[in-house]
Amino acid sequence: MTQIEQYAVPADAGALPTGGESPVIERMRGLRSRWPSGSGVAVFNEAYLGVAGLVGHFLLTPCH
Repeated sequence: MTQIEQYAVPADAGALPTGGESPVIERMRGLRSRWPSGSGVAVFNEAYLGVAGLVGHFLLTPCH
């Protein structure tokens, strides 16, 4: 079984990003090439990024 990497949580982990994208989204984009295409993790990652992108678009688009 593959060991999962562990990372220390930064002190400002709960803070909202001041610009750009969420650190989670940036990390998920960076990890997307590490999984075989079609694997469960890769499919989940792409679905999550797709939904997050749509939600972000709707939250940032003003209503007319």
